[in-house]
Amino acid sequence: MRVDNLELRDCGDRVLALYTLAVRGHDSGVPVEQLGGAVYIVRGGKIVYGRSYLSRREALKAVGLEEYAMSQENAEIVQRAFAAYFRGGGGTDRLPHLKRRPLAGSSF
Repeated sequence: MRVDNLELRDCGDRVLALYTLAVRGHDSGVPVEQLGGAVYIVRGGKIVYGRSYLSRREALKAVGLEEYAMSQENAEIVQRAFAAYFRGGGGTDRLPHLKRRPLAGSSF
């Protein structure tokens, strides 16, 4: 088990942790990634409470950042699309809706 892309945010009396949990099936060896989050309460320099969530949306909601959850979800969709694109060697067959054309005003 591994935690990747750890992002910590100070939310006043709580700390929000957003991450990607990466595991590999014991028998199958199949890699699995799960986006998740946790909320911790720290007092006197010690963690006195912690709760994990199976989705970033739930963790964001727990600290009152519901409106950020949707924009974060959209960003993750784009991030996964880019990962799939580059993992497949950049072929447009993997992402047919992404055409290779220059952006307006760009020099490439």
